[in-house]
Amino acid sequence: MLKQRVSVGEFWRSVYLPHVERNCKRSTSEGYKKLWQTYIEKEVSCTKLHKYTTAHATRFLTSLCEKGLGVRTVAHVRSLLSGLLGHAVALGVIDANPVRDAKTLSRPESAEETTAYTLQEIQFFISALSGDRYAQLAVALAAYAGLRPSEIAGLRCEDVHEDHIALRRSVWGGVASDSLKTVEAAAKVPLISILQGMFASMPRGDGWVFCTEGKRPVNMDEWSRRRIAEPLRKRRIRWVGLYAARRACASIVTTLTGSPWAAQAILRHTSPATTLRFYIKLDKENMAQQGMQLLEAEIANRKTLSAGGL
Repeated sequence: MLKQRVSVGEFWRSVYLPHVERNCKRSTSEGYKKLWQTYIEKEVSCTKLHKYTTAHATRFLTSLCEKGLGVRTVAHVRSLLSGLLGHAVALGVIDANPVRDAKTLSRPESAEETTAYTLQEIQFFISALSGDRYAQLAVALAAYAGLRPSEIAGLRCEDVHEDHIALRRSVWGGVASDSLKTVEAAAKVPLISILQGMFASMPRGDGWVFCTEGKRPVNMDEWSRRRIAEPLRKRRIRWVGLYAARRACASIVTTLTGSPWAAQAILRHTSPATTLRFYIKLDKENMAQQGMQLLEAEIANRKTLSAGGL
């Protein structure tokens, strides 16, 4: 492979993407492909690897900030581009990684706050989708069992038991994988009674719970847009996706139990920090007020006990 003849796009298609697909989870490779197609390909694809400089990377990353992209998106783009060029260094195609010293000369937008539905909203969505049992089930699996969209798409009838689901696989873009996002994700997930009732009302058999007419697993992104988002939009009901329902699960359970550890166990994150930072969405002002009320009550109680002992 001659340095002078290799463009960034050619290296991505023939070397780096195959490397990622062989060595990373499908969720990672799909995320990389989306980042490449959305933000990177048009900008760098035709540039020769050995001619791509730190100045090029700085201008590119700065332009993303000036377009209003959030700090996390810019960081993800930088990480992918750096990984690609770092891989070229490792293979001896170029001598140094130009992204390593690149800067953003404009401040990126603050990370956009993610959404978690309330329990009332979840119940409203399920009611509004009453004409489609599978759409109702998908919402309920995210909100009442904490499943990821890829895990919902990966469910087969034999994974569903009377009181739990055994998670064994995921489906990304309609393509099945025998692995899940993390080792901890492969678990038995308890089914609450509402989910037990939903499954009991479904026809039982073999195969995918959510499938195409050809009995293939669905592309959950496309399927949920068509079966959930579009029907709700027609009724002027705001819907922002299944992940907001998964965050609802974490937030509701934390509110009810007073412990983020329960939410971590249900969502099966490797670290509770992930659950706390990205999934639990609580009314902090209300929590602070409740905390102060409990503190005040405890102080008053101790004063009463102290006075009674005199």
